[in-house]
Amino acid sequence: MEFDVLKDLVQAITRNKVKQIEVLGNPGNEGSRVEEFYQLLSDGQLQTEEEAVQHFFKTDNVKDSNYRKLRNKLIRQLINTSFFVDINQPMFDERTKAQYNCYRDFSAAYILMTREARRAGIYLLHQVLEQAIKYEFVDLCAEITRYLRVSYSKSVNDAKNHQKFTLLHRAYEEKRSHNVRIVDAYETLLEYYMQKHAPSKTVYELASGYVAEFKPLRKQISLSQFDYYAYSIELIQFYAANDIRAVARLADEALGALQDNPNITKARLFGIAIQKMSSVAQLKEADDAQILLTINQCLGFTEEGRFNWFVIWHNAIYCYTHHRLYKKAFEAFKTGYEHKRFRLQSVRMQEEWRLIGAYLNLLVELGELPQAEVEAAVGTYKSTKFENDFTELSRDKEGMNIPIVILPAVFALAKSDFEAFEAQIDKLDKYRKRYLENELNQRSARFLQMMFALAKQKYGGSVRSEGRLRQEVEKLHALTPQVARQHYAIEVIPYENLWELLVRKLEP
Repeated sequence: MEFDVLKDLVQAITRNKVKQIEVLGNPGNEGSRVEEFYQLLSDGQLQTEEEAVQHFFKTDNVKDSNYRKLRNKLIRQLINTSFFVDINQPMFDERTKAQYNCYRDFSAAYILMTREARRAGIYLLHQVLEQAIKYEFVDLCAEITRYLRVSYSKSVNDAKNHQKFTLLHRAYEEKRSHNVRIVDAYETLLEYYMQKHAPSKTVYELASGYVAEFKPLRKQISLSQFDYYAYSIELIQFYAANDIRAVARLADEALGALQDNPNITKARLFGIAIQKMSSVAQLKEADDAQILLTINQCLGFTEEGRFNWFVIWHNAIYCYTHHRLYKKAFEAFKTGYEHKRFRLQSVRMQEEWRLIGAYLNLLVELGELPQAEVEAAVGTYKSTKFENDFTELSRDKEGMNIPIVILPAVFALAKSDFEAFEAQIDKLDKYRKRYLENELNQRSARFLQMMFALAKQKYGGSVRSEGRLRQEVEKLHALTPQVARQHYAIEVIPYENLWELLVRKLEP
């Protein structure tokens, strides 16, 4: 730092300093009401505003002026204290630390420049810009170069710097504009896709337009964030077309291009890796070793017990069930289900795991898993209680409610309990006609028809019923996952595999 800049900085602080920065933990504040308020909230002893005002001012009036002053003072001190939080902790990676420091120092530079410390402010902006460029903080680069362009335009002797930062500002504003556009495109696509979690002609056409617009710009923009969103949009395009093989190829390409870039977060790499994992499940071409390799790749982008860790093991179960590796699926299930943090996960996630647990019970009935081990892990299956266990999934009538509705009927057939199955037929047929006779759920509709035909054949059927059964089986085989547009997670066990297990179980 030049000595003139140091003197400029000292003079600015001397002119404008406050007697005391009001932050939490300052010496002399111990025992103050503000510190007490903070501590009570931190310890969870105050849960509502009514409790807080009663504690301090013995009133139920949350609009009490004294309470509002106390609350506002705490808010101000919390904001002030946020500038001094300790970022030298394991949870903060180098990029996160750099981002925090850059925005803090940028704010300081702005304050200095508005308080007649121009040299100090400009010096600090140069330091921040160097880090902002290194870590690709595009918004910050655009703002800093704008301030520097304006600052140098006011000096006769700084024409060269003015020209330099004018060009830099234009370049970063262009990068920022493209970044805003591609993020908006990605979020628009995601909103469409998340509605059905399934292939869609509308999403495909929209994604194709975005790919045509953004893919040619990747080299020109040269930003890791832009590359990430460009890959993500192209992945959605392939998903929307149900081209799972292309998803697998592109996910591999994206991970190869991005995973060594320090400006790509693990969370984003995880998002791509988990899509590769879902493609492994759907293509059904991997062996045990390849599935494990894919699992470990995903695990490298998260920490044990975090939300994404449970997502990995959830997807691992599908990888194994879709490859007929049922014992491995059970091991993957126990890894997540028996973890101490499982009960902290969302209601929907817990319901998805309970649903899988019920299908593991079905695999016991079908002779694929040991009864004692499965029941020790997930309990016994009770048809009278089963469907009432799902408050979130049951709302998704054309999605994850389908395996819930189908399972009791499959269980009844697996047990050769025709009476219990017959009691399900009317309800299932109405459900099929109302929710499954559409483009998305043809496979589920066909599977129900196959169960109806199987029941007729096994319980007093005829040559005609045998022919009907063969037709339904052929229709399902024609509706391969690559042809059908149904989301693969609906089939906890692929219908073809489940059908083979059922038929084998019912053989005399």
